[in-house]
Amino acid sequence: MESTSDLGESFPAPNSANKLAHAASGPGILVFSPTIQVLHVNRRALELAARIGQVEVGSANSLLSTPIFGLCGHVLEALNSRIAAGNWDPFELRRFVGEPERSVLLRGYGLPDRNSKDCSRVVMILKEDLSGLAKVAEQAETSYQPSQLEKAVA
Repeated sequence: MESTSDLGESFPAPNSANKLAHAASGPGILVFSPTIQVLHVNRRALELAARIGQVEVGSANSLLSTPIFGLCGHVLEALNSRIAAGNWDPFELRRFVGEPERSVLLRGYGLPDRNSKDCSRVVMILKEDLSGLAKVAEQAETSYQPSQLEKAVA
């Protein structure tokens, strides 16, 4: 079943299959406390963490052995130094991990809290990097040299 907007465009009606497909391709989200306690994790984050760190899918505690934990540590260091300097602006650190063809972009956000250092948070967004495939295709196109016959036909 499809629904139509005022412009005559056709969009798929929301259903459970569309929601599942979106969740599988959406970002993974993790939230950590300043003591590196996992406060929130979604299913997609566990799936992507399993890919990059060979951890057990479904285990939030196993996240601490992945590159996610390393970036979280760097974000916490920066967060603490910013709080000590009185800088309350949110910030972001990025890192690519995994195989070059199927890498995962880790985005670590430091969210300082003026009222209490204990209320500061680290939010990690994990997103599958599909642009790695685009880079390989682009390299193949630029390295392609047409033959003399192809040049004559063109």
